[in-house]
Amino acid sequence: MMWASDHIPEEILIAYADDPDSHREIERHLELCDECRRIANTHHILGAGLRRAGTWRFERELTTQRDQLEFRNLIDAQDAEDAEAEQILKPVLETPYSLAYAHITAKPRFRTAGVVRRLMAAALDQCHKDPKYALVLAATAQLIVELLPKERYSAEVLNNLKGNFWKDFATVYRYLGQFEDAYKTLARAQKAFEELSDEGMGLAAVKHGRALILHLQQRNAEALPLARQAAQEYGQRKESLLYLEAQETIAIVSHELGDVATAYSLYRNAYELADDLDQGTMKARCAKGLGLIARDRGDFGTASRHFLEALQLYQALGKDAMVVRMRWSIARLSLMAGNPRTAAARLLEIRSALAEKGMMSDAAEVDLDRAEAHLMLREYDVAYAICEGLPAVFIQANMLTGALTAAAYLREAADLRRLTRSDVQLVRNYLTQLERRPDLEFVRPDSR
Repeated sequence: MMWASDHIPEEILIAYADDPDSHREIERHLELCDECRRIANTHHILGAGLRRAGTWRFERELTTQRDQLEFRNLIDAQDAEDAEAEQILKPVLETPYSLAYAHITAKPRFRTAGVVRRLMAAALDQCHKDPKYALVLAATAQLIVELLPKERYSAEVLNNLKGNFWKDFATVYRYLGQFEDAYKTLARAQKAFEELSDEGMGLAAVKHGRALILHLQQRNAEALPLARQAAQEYGQRKESLLYLEAQETIAIVSHELGDVATAYSLYRNAYELADDLDQGTMKARCAKGLGLIARDRGDFGTASRHFLEALQLYQALGKDAMVVRMRWSIARLSLMAGNPRTAAARLLEIRSALAEKGMMSDAAEVDLDRAEAHLMLREYDVAYAICEGLPAVFIQANMLTGALTAAAYLREAADLRRLTRSDVQLVRNYLTQLERRPDLEFVRPDSR
């Protein structure tokens, strides 16, 4: 079938998005036409709107007024619990010390599903800031889960809560690099989700979680099919944000597997969907992903434009930490493009901004970039001084064991006045691997 404009009428795309069986004849066209595919995908995602987080596992046909009333009462009860949890936990969550001294697990008023959800939300927030505190929050939530009064909640509600809890606990373990513990908690999440009347979305979340861990373990060939299965489930249920997150994972994995064309297409489609849905954070992440692809191709101009767009999006969202990190990415581009003078000036400013925010592990890695820039400029004394101070910076950033050994290697090379760019790049690459393999030892090049 042909159309006058060489594009499928939007009313047909809308009908297909709602029910693919209604227009199977257009699928070949969609494979070939980016514009029509984008419109169909957008309507598919928008079909059900942005649903509230945490309610999708109760999805079912609400065919009677009684069903609808029960579901509304369930949501109202959850809202009330969450509001109370927010209020009573506010002073408790101010610092790790206030949580420790509150002894909330011993107090019955804290034994609610709302408290569990609030503690895990706080744990996920701390994953980026203080993963060890995130673990304390999750462990506290675990104790409360085990103490919840069973007479207060139905089996469906409890299994939904436990599935979510274990899934989020796996995220905490993932940030800590404790991958075996993450796999175990995902297995417990799967067991809880399998007890639900509708297990599909829960199992998709588990698959996505496993894909993220496998990716960090550089087992991308195993991660890819799991991420695709999760995305398919999210897409069929019109879970827009979860679908976009899974698509982003597929793009990242595809990029690392060398399938740049697929990664680019996925990032571009996700970027457009995020724009349609007004999801600024996801749009920024996709812009960064497109920038990384351009950077790896050696197209530094295009990479810089994408990174700058991501920076501006994060600025508009008030995500100051990500703004600084994007400035860092842009400065690294200058270094890669052979402009060490520009890079050195920018990196010094970025290093100060990171230190002010307490992001000392990032600041330590910026010091590596600074050292490389000054070596390129043949300002050896400046590079030596930076590396001589690295062990103290790593200790301040709590970067110990192998990372500290690597910092000591650079300090020794600086002391002996034989520091090279290869030494700096060796340590930088090691730190990248260390994020994925926390038990990885640093091997000095002279001991290989």
